[in-house]
Amino acid sequence: MDYRHNRADALERIDYSKKIRRAHENPAVKKIYEEFLGHPLSDMSKKLLHTYFTPRGEVPGFNFGGMKGQHAGHVKENMTVF
Repeated sequence: MDYRHNRADALERIDYSKKIRRAHENPAVKKIYEEFLGHPLSDMSKKLLHTYFTPRGEVPGFNFGGMKGQHAGHVKENMTVF
């Protein structure tokens, strides 16, 4: 068993032990949307909660999980941070 599997198992155990397991059901998240952000994907929520990663080329000495072909080294992600 490798460290990734152990980490995934640990995170799953932590997740299942929590009373609130879904961000959209969290009272604090609901309140900030109601009072400040408006709704998911609003301009304000995008500005404050979203981040974008732009490819910067290869990183010497780092393997991006065996990615090959046209997308190797060109990962672009869009994520929401709660």
